Amino acid sequence: MMTTTIKKLNSAAHLIRIQETTTQLVLLSAKTAHPAPITHQLIGTVLDNTVGLLTAPANSLDNGKRTIIYTEDHQWVSLMQSVHRSFFSSIHLATESALRHICETNNLNVLSQQYQAMSQAIDLIQAAVENKDSLKKAFKVIKDASPKHPNFRDYLEAALSLKEHNTQFKKTWRKFFDALSIIRNKASHSDTFINENERKRLIEANFGTVISTEGILQFNTRIYEEVTLYTLQFLDLLTDHKT
Repeated sequence: MMTTTIKKLNSAAHLIRIQETTTQLVLLSAKTAHPAPITHQLIGTVLDNTVGLLTAPANSLDNGKRTIIYTEDHQWVSLMQSVHRSFFSSIHLATESALRHICETNNLNVLSQQYQAMSQAIDLIQAAVENKDSLKKAFKVIKDASPKHPNFRDYLEAALSLKEHNTQFKKTWRKFFDALSIIRNKASHSDTFINENERKRLIEANFGTVISTEGILQFNTRIYEEVTLYTLQFLDLLTDHKT
């Protein structure tokens, strides 16, 4: 919830720290600008984006009029890409937290399906092959490297099991959150190319607009509301709440 009043917050201390950090990042950014190596310019992009994102929190603390002006169009585009990453990562994280809360409230013991499946496969292989110490060590390494903690999909499946939902209902929401996971992951990596499998899954979940004609991830802030409304609708159905 957004509010115009900040309570129980040392505004002055936070403002000083933000201003100090902004100044430091601007100085560092100058060192990473052209003609610095491309490797350093990439780091500079992060600094520029962070300065832009810090402007709003700083202004909210003292009703300031700080503005950010970029001399190059690509700098502004990069800032918006940073906002996109923040939104999709945050909405995905918040949904996982909501699902986890639902599962804990209903005393559901959520396990890592991936770890269980891998463990079962290893047990079957061990039973079928000759008993060798080298194989035992190899299987132990695989098991130890397997994710033991539940992930987003595990919490989703557990939450879907709480009520008698038909197959189509579950299929629809699995596709939606699968697509959201693809977007979140792609937005967080340097390679935003959408392969054929990902393209198909995004289109089936009605996320085709995020795929550019070049086959890479593209965003428009108009999608934020749609994603949020669908997520809230899903949580409403699970919790019998009306947003």
